[in-house]
Parts: sequence; structure tokens; C-alpha cells
Amino acid sequence: MSAKVKQFNCSGLPAGNAHVYGIYTMGNYVTTINGRRVYSTNIPGIGYAVGVDGSIFDSYGTHSCMTPTPGWIGEPDGRYDNEPYSPNNFFSCSSSLVSSYSATFYLQFYKISHPVGSGRLDLSNQIYSAAYFSPSTGIIYGKLPLITIPSDVINTSCTSSVSPNPVNLPTINTGQLPWLNSTAGNTTFNINTTCQNTTNLYVTFTDKNNTSQTGSILTPDNSSTTKGLGMQLSYNSNIVHYGPDAVGSGNTNQFFLRTFSGQQSFPFSVSYIRTGAIMAGTLATTATFTFSYQ
Repeated sequence: MSAKVKQFNCSGLPAGNAHVYGIYTMGNYVTTINGRRVYSTNIPGIGYAVGVDGSIFDSYGTHSCMTPTPGWIGEPDGRYDNEPYSPNNFFSCSSSLVSSYSATFYLQFYKISHPVGSGRLDLSNQIYSAAYFSPSTGIIYGKLPLITIPSDVINTSCTSSVSPNPVNLPTINTGQLPWLNSTAGNTTFNINTTCQNTTNLYVTFTDKNNTSQTGSILTPDNSSTTKGLGMQLSYNSNIVHYGPDAVGSGNTNQFFLRTFSGQQSFPFSVSYIRTGAIMAGTLATTATFTFSYQ
């Protein structure tokens, strides 16, 4: 939802009593991510978290239930007494006055295992807007299901291969690399990719021998005997920089390839690059790549 929607209208209560408002889920807890409790779905590999941004309108006007917003199941809430469905809830605010409660609800999906399946995602009657009395016997007196219609999940994963594999650069002599950062032995290769559904395809390359590096020169394998040389990848004449082996949107040095379905071949190249005083020998490096479907 993009705007707050009214959930409950409640009467006034005696002093020391209150209406308490929030959300809860009947889902099965599997893990916690960034402080949010994540619950399984009927689709393998997909979990969800639920958040809320609520506000109350009463004789004092309209006021937000929390700062910052939204609040998520798993984060600290007001810790009202005897909360129903604890810990699978988040109760954001309360009032003893004649009041109405409105809220915007948030649903965040997470990849929780591999592989991710596809099919009809059904969260019907699992997530509720809720209200209960405080002091409480732990019984909810008002609840509204937030999702009542299933939705379809399409697995957009793709298959890929590298040709040739391995990529072999030509033998060169040291005179072909006369100065620091000069390159030689440029060799092309392709990443051939097939996606059954239309996919916004992004990629991150990772230096297997130094997975934390974000530069552009691959670290030599332990089998290498040369000194003063590295290898550098390029795509569309742009030098590739490396990042973590992760699929999230905005991953460090992730870049866009293409929006497509079917088969595509992406041309890359790799070159020797001089990094220091050269000692002749053999050089081997290893890069991995991770696709992100966005």
C-alpha cells in the first residue's frame, strides 16, 4: 500500500486501559535478517518479513505510532503486556481515547535457501492487522487479513557457460610490457547465457584469490611463478572492477548487462597488465561471476 488505510474505530476506555494496535503473522519463523524475523512461504527458497507504519487519530489530532518508520516484526516494539502471538507480532501504538487506527503495511521478500522455486505464492490469511485490550489476557478482539489473494512467482534464473573455458592467453615476452600498467596479450571470451523469462541481468565479478578486493587486477594463483604481472578483464572496452560474491541489488561493482529473454552471448576480454618489475614465468588467475536478476 502507498498510503495509510483505516483499520479500526475504537471506543474510549477507562483509565489504565488501552486499545493496542499492530500486526502479526501465522507464518513459520525460519531466520532473522537485519533484525527482522523472516517466515517461510509455500515457495521453496522464498521467505518474507512484515512491517507497519501506523498512526492514531483521536481528540489530540493525528500522531504517528513510531519513529523511525516502519517497524518490523522482530524489532523492539512497545512491549505491551501479554502480547498475542508473541514473538510473531509488532504492536506499534495504543490509545485509551475514542480513536481510529490507520496503517501502511510492508512486505519484504528474501531468498532464504537455494534453489528458489516458482509457482503460486499463497499468503492468504497468514498476515493480519490486529487490535487487543491492555491489560490483556492475550486475546485479540479485532483482526483483518492483509492478503487474501495468491500471486504467481516466476523463477527468472538463467543458465550460463564460458567459451572457451579455460581462457588461455598467448605467450608474450617482457618487452611487450615496457612500462607500469601497460597491457598485452588481449584475448576474447564469451559468457553465453540463456534466460527463459524476460530478465534484467546484472553481474558481479569476484577475484577468487582475494574476494574482498574491489580493484581491477586479478591476484595470481599460488601456482604462478612470474612476478610483476596481473590480469585485467574488460567488457565493452570498460575495465571490470571486482566485488563480493553476492546477488543483492547494488552490490559493489555490479554492472548491468542487458534486459532479454532467450539466448545471449556477452563478449569479454582479458589482458596481461604490468604491476611492477617483471620476472619471467607462468601466470594463472581465477575470476568468478555472480548474476543478479532485478
